[in-house]
Amino acid sequence: MDIFSGLALVNIVRKQSWLVILFTASLCASAGLAGEVDPRFDGRWVGTETFQYGTAGFWVGGGATLIRFETVLGISDHGKTVGITKGYATGRYEVVPEKSGGNKLEFQMPNNNGDNFHFAGRQHCTLTLSSDGNTIKEAGMGIMANSKGHGGVSTVVWATFHRQGSY
Repeated sequence: MDIFSGLALVNIVRKQSWLVILFTASLCASAGLAGEVDPRFDGRWVGTETFQYGTAGFWVGGGATLIRFETVLGISDHGKTVGITKGYATGRYEVVPEKSGGNKLEFQMPNNNGDNFHFAGRQHCTLTLSSDGNTIKEAGMGIMANSKGHGGVSTVVWATFHRQGSY
């Protein structure tokens, strides 16, 4: 190996070392931000939630049923507290920190490991904050109690919420 080949090899190793250092630094920075949601989530949000169930009924001659609720959503503590104050299944919900961060916030019914069905509420719901911070889109699953109060039916839920007041 001549001196020029050796110098070229040293330069390649240096460049690769810097790339490894930059990659590692970016991983550390993003890991530090995991679970921290945009503080603009905090506030009072108003919208109409749509719950859809009964799609399996198509096979037996039925059809999908849509139920809509005017809903008020409250978020506080930099996205650590989520509650439904008006609408279907009001109450406080759990935030799932390992699935939340930036403009995404996932929430579910309290004391839910993500797989258990409860008799009423939302499960695996994700809120996505718009870039201007004035709109939230919701998408997820819900459980609607049946009319006799025994068990429930799985639903798909979606909504668009608009900020009420300033942040």
